[in-house]
Amino acid sequence: MKVISIPYQGSKRGIAIDLLNQMKLYKPKAKYFIDLFGGGGAMSFTALQMGYNVLYNEYDSDLYNFVKYTFDRIKSGERSEFGIFPTKFYNFVSREDFKNELNNHTNYSEFCRICYSFGNSRKSYLFNSELETYKKLLHNVVVFQDKESLDIINNMFGISLEISNKEKISERRLEFMSNLKKVSKSRQQLQQLQQLEQLERLQQLERLQQLERLQQLERLQQLEFSNLSYDEVNLNYKDEDVIIYCDPPYRNTGEYRLDFAHAKFDSWVRNQNNTIFISEYNTPFYELFSIGKRSSFKSGVRDLKQEKLYCNKNLSIKKERRLF
Repeated sequence: MKVISIPYQGSKRGIAIDLLNQMKLYKPKAKYFIDLFGGGGAMSFTALQMGYNVLYNEYDSDLYNFVKYTFDRIKSGERSEFGIFPTKFYNFVSREDFKNELNNHTNYSEFCRICYSFGNSRKSYLFNSELETYKKLLHNVVVFQDKESLDIINNMFGISLEISNKEKISERRLEFMSNLKKVSKSRQQLQQLQQLEQLERLQQLERLQQLERLQQLERLQQLEFSNLSYDEVNLNYKDEDVIIYCDPPYRNTGEYRLDFAHAKFDSWVRNQNNTIFISEYNTPFYELFSIGKRSSFKSGVRDLKQEKLYCNKNLSIKKERRLF
């Protein structure tokens, strides 16, 4: 199974299947999956693919509105000539564009923050000023098959790449990046080699492609949405029928757009009768599971951290009864 999600800081995309399989050991009869901190949707959308009825809840209204908007377009079949979003979304977003949209609250603004922020922070622009010029040229070559932009790139680096005739943007990106990589390996001058290597990825189009993959999801009628605080969501389910999962902002990270009161959350968890599963590095609850996960870049290096699954109850794995 391929995990489908929205580009998002702290995404569980790489470990979603492991986490869900672990929770399933404790809740083998569960039919419902309640994702109280939906974020990029990796857990919600994976649970959907695994057959659960899913509630994606997200308190951040900008993110919630964008997710709902995207699925509404998918369900309606509304498309532009480039994909599931309006044509405007496929234009390159400059540093100035990003700055102008940063504090706006439209679906396009959230798209800009998701696809053009450094480290998926939704705060700072993705490229430095030098790379921005090159990335825009390559973006226009891949998305709009723009010959003038290609000529500038070829003349700038003394290369002879060609426009891709592939139908899909994703296919054109892969083909063009592959050809660019071959060219960069043949470069002898170190400075030019380094410049070309920096161009071998178009991160904004990789993220756009990730968003486009949402249309591959099935069973969308079993996916519901809500825009509430975690403590406002209706959790009136029989405990064995539901997996309630929390992926709150992590303690002592300071990487999130919205402030979060961890003491209040801990108190809420303690007062729940239902079983609550929590992803964190460290909490005052029972640890059930630990798995290594690559964190986002810091000083050019990816750290391997231990993601842990906690619970408000000291659970034992439910074993199937065998009849002999």
